[in-house]
Amino acid sequence: MPTPISAQTLTQIRSQFEAGKLTPDQVYRQLESYGYKYAGWAGGVANANTIAGASALTYMSNTAKELGKPLD
Repeated sequence: MPTPISAQTLTQIRSQFEAGKLTPDQVYRQLESYGYKYAGWAGGVANANTIAGASALTYMSNTAKELGKPLD
């Protein structure tokens, strides 16, 4: 079961991220450390370093092309 994260903690994480003190990977790892397992999947997408992340990015790219809005 995930540990609740206070609004204050989320605000601190966001501020650190916006100030460039945390990378997206670090943010997702912090959230995952609280038990939010989906953050690990999101980290895989942000880093494109997991099968799930690569699959999600491929799907997004292909869908964008199909809609006439290629990402490249």
